[in-house]
This record gives sequence, structure tokens and C-alpha cells, in this order.
Amino acid sequence: MGSFVLDLPPLNLVVEESEKGICEVRFDHVAASGKNQSGTRLFQKARDQLSEYLAGSRKIFDIELELRCSEFQLNVLELINNIPFGEVKTYSDLALEMGGLNQIRAVARAIATNPIPIFIPCHRVIGKKRDLRGYLGGEELKFWLLNHEGIILPGFQKELFNGSETQLGASQRA
Repeated sequence: MGSFVLDLPPLNLVVEESEKGICEVRFDHVAASGKNQSGTRLFQKARDQLSEYLAGSRKIFDIELELRCSEFQLNVLELINNIPFGEVKTYSDLALEMGGLNQIRAVARAIATNPIPIFIPCHRVIGKKRDLRGYLGGEELKFWLLNHEGIILPGFQKELFNGSETQLGASQRA
């Protein structure tokens, strides 16, 4: 059906939708630096739910998704989607749930290619040493999202967004 831009700092997203639901989310700071586009019912629902999430009043997304991926990736993304707000799992945890530690690279690849980040909260997956281990939107955003959900990772002292404030303000940063 098309795409729309969601500019809800610190989230700057381009969201692709099909007739069945959201099928892709991209972190695109250039394209998403403009105004939010008005549009479909799905756009309104996505914008409202992300706004609620950022305000702290939404912990679970309830929106139509169309996942275009392999059965293995679908299973991994389902495991991720079941990680509750404010909790994390490690790549090793998920690999064990998928059949054993020998699955860790395939699990990591499935997470790295998550077509719908934020709505499928792959930011809740961390390294076994409680390190960030990368994120499609960048480690600063992953750290911010985890912090927003009340998860503090000891030893990660990187200054968020190079010390600049977001519209959510310094009180959201711990």
C-alpha cells in the first residue's frame, strides 16, 4: 500500500505497510526528519501506539503485522515478541529455545534482519555479558530503549545521543 514517516524523537522511522499490516520498519534519519505524514488507519494506529510507548503508557503493541521471512526467522521473532516490556534475554537464551547453542549464529542473523524493529522488540536481546551487541537503529538508541523500559546495563556509560536532549527530556535518562 505504501510507506509513511514517523518522526517521534528519539524514533525516526520509515514504515512500510501492505494490505495485511506493517511489513517493514527502517531507521532513516534523513527521510524521517520531516513531518509525520497523515494517512491510513494503520498509520494512525502505529503513530498512536508508538507515542503511547514513548510516553510510558504502552507496554505491548497491538497492531497488524505482515512478516515476510523464513519459518526459522518467524520462530525467532515470535520468541522476541514474547519478551515482556522491561525484561531482556540473551542471544544464548534464544538459541537454547531454538534447539541449542549451535543455533546462536542463525538466531543472531534472524534478529539482525528483523524487518519490524520496535514493534517486534529485538532491542530486548543482549549479549550474555549484558552488553548491547549492536542494533539496527544504533547502540545509542538500543541503550535508550532499554533504559526507557527500566533496564540498566552496568558498565555501559556511553552518553546518550552525545549529550543532547530528546523531547522526552533528561528525566527519562538514568
